[in-house]
Amino acid sequence: MKNAMYHLGASRVSVMEFHNGKSNPGGLGFYYVDMTYEVCSEGHFNVANQYVNVNLSLLNIPTILYREGYWYGTTDELRKTDPMLASMIERNGTKWIALLLLEGSTELGILEISFDEIPSAEKLPMVGRDIRRLGAQITNKLDFKANR
Repeated sequence: MKNAMYHLGASRVSVMEFHNGKSNPGGLGFYYVDMTYEVCSEGHFNVANQYVNVNLSLLNIPTILYREGYWYGTTDELRKTDPMLASMIERNGTKWIALLLLEGSTELGILEISFDEIPSAEKLPMVGRDIRRLGAQITNKLDFKANR
């Protein structure tokens, strides 16, 4: 994760893992996400403690990730799709973000690469390549079912 962050000039790279941490009295599960891994560039602070038990039903981006497998753009673009998530990540100084659904034997989580500045047009293909490569590596490590 650190190599990708430095190579791309990103401010943060993180993994948010899905879990079913709670259920209603009838036993219906609610899906949540926790930021379980995070690396930050110099001058940035860890924010993983702000992303614990985030209720996915309150966010719109999971629907897009399940359908498309990824999303990237500015926080202003994200606000049109998911105002709550845009507000959450803007507090960290993020201006541009790339998200990738981590899929193995099941959906495992989300890989996030964020930037304080909008990447140049020349850098965008590198971001796409690196997030896919890193996503495959992380999926392989997180997917215990597939690795038995």
